[in-house]
Amino acid sequence: MSPGRLGAACDSLCSNRFVVTSINPPRAVSLLNHALGVTGEQNVFFNPAPKGATMVRVTMDFVGTSTELSEKEIQSKVAFVIKDAMDTMAALCKRRA
Repeated sequence: MSPGRLGAACDSLCSNRFVVTSINPPRAVSLLNHALGVTGEQNVFFNPAPKGATMVRVTMDFVGTSTELSEKEIQSKVAFVIKDAMDTMAALCKRRA
């Protein structure tokens, strides 16, 4: 696969286009994202923690088979999506602290 095609695939897989499938303020939100034949569901849960803090728990499930990318490439992109989501959450928490 050419670097350009892989980059475009990552842009598609890692886009910020998602659907909010469930929201339960202030405790949880669920998002659904689909790209290249792979569907990802992200669930974010917020719970009170000691000293006025908030515990955040995130689960992500990915299903499907891509006709565009190999299994190894999909695994790499999924790892990127997960890291990006966690880095974004950490940055938002630090700004609020």
